[in-house]
Amino acid sequence: MPGVCHLFTNYIEGFSMPAQFDRFGISFAFPDNWSLDDSEDDLPFPSVTVSSPETAFWSVSLHSRDTNVQELIETTIQAIRGEYGNLDVQEICDDFEGQSIHGCELNFCYLDLFSTAQIRVFRRNHHVCLLICQAEDHEFETMRLVFDAITTSLLRG
Repeated sequence: MPGVCHLFTNYIEGFSMPAQFDRFGISFAFPDNWSLDDSEDDLPFPSVTVSSPETAFWSVSLHSRDTNVQELIETTIQAIRGEYGNLDVQEICDDFEGQSIHGCELNFCYLDLFSTAQIRVFRRNHHVCLLICQAEDHEFETMRLVFDAITTSLLRG
């Protein structure tokens, strides 16, 4: 995926994306210094998470094609609210590779640290994909570019 690697080297100084995930019928590039967890322990659906050396992570889970997208978003918000307590929730819609992807941005405080998470849901091949990316606020703006590059590589994959 030379386009995504080019995106990284031009826009995100100090990051490269030679690492590649290709399983579950999806593929994406991610920074080579991030860790990968694609365990399927006790999950009814495939899921993979890549995590930065700091606090950031990007995760995708694959759900059946007939999954109700709005219910999936609401269930995910409730799970995050159960974990972190009070959340500020704003709807978002982003354009990736000509595809509008809907979801929401969550802001919350946990252990005196402010964090931002984004939830996005879209249909891909035979699945509904749920993307969650999260980082502490002090690194989120830098990580947003990384999250977007990983997401773009997923949509191109």
